[in-house]
Amino acid sequence: MAGFVNLLPFWFLDSSEFLFGQFFVLICLLLFGLRYALITCAISAMFIFYRWGHCWPSLVFVGEVIWLYYFSHKKARLLFVRGIVYWLVIGIPVLAAIGYFIIALPWLAIVTALVKYLLNAAIILSIVDLISFFFIHQAWHKRAYSLYQILNYIVSILIILVVLLTSIVLTNNHYARIEYEVKAQLSKKSEDIAAKIDLYLNDYRRGIVLTAKAIEQGVAKEVALDHLMTLYPSFLTSIVTDKTPLHVYLILLVYKKV
Repeated sequence: MAGFVNLLPFWFLDSSEFLFGQFFVLICLLLFGLRYALITCAISAMFIFYRWGHCWPSLVFVGEVIWLYYFSHKKARLLFVRGIVYWLVIGIPVLAAIGYFIIALPWLAIVTALVKYLLNAAIILSIVDLISFFFIHQAWHKRAYSLYQILNYIVSILIILVVLLTSIVLTNNHYARIEYEVKAQLSKKSEDIAAKIDLYLNDYRRGIVLTAKAIEQGVAKEVALDHLMTLYPSFLTSIVTDKTPLHVYLILLVYKKV
């Protein structure tokens, strides 16, 4: 399930994808321990490699599993706070180094990916903590939290989760709207440019045709060509040829680069 979820296209800003398969890895950590969590992480990494051609983020995911096992699971602590500390202290710097030195991504893509991974981790950790309260109970029972602490933590996690999901949806919608407006403006501008280019080329083509007809009707070639070059300064060279049996005049013109 972790692998297949990693194949699903959960987009962030239409340029980066969430990897929610880590959710199942952390569930395996709570239910079955470190060994099976690492096996699950390795399996999900294969799916990431199949989709992206590399699985560098899985190194950070493995580190997250080991960190949470020793600092949260073994001590019967909740995952969210310690998981966020891991990503801020270790995960994000390591991913930034991988993106810059190994994958050679531009800085904008690296920053987008880092924000995505931090949001990804926060969503997964908050959901895992909520599920552990309702279905697993390990950390909650071992620490003997009071009712006030339980309610306060659950409400805080729910607020964080709602804010994160709402922010992602609004950000993606805003990005999609801006992208649509930019594409519409570019499309309109390209149509205007194409129309101007057509008018420009038709005008020059008309000049060539009129010059050819003038020469055909007896106007001196030098005079016709001088007149053409005067009216159309973008022409660098004009040549009159008479090579066909029908004595059709061909004017060869070289354009300036635009």
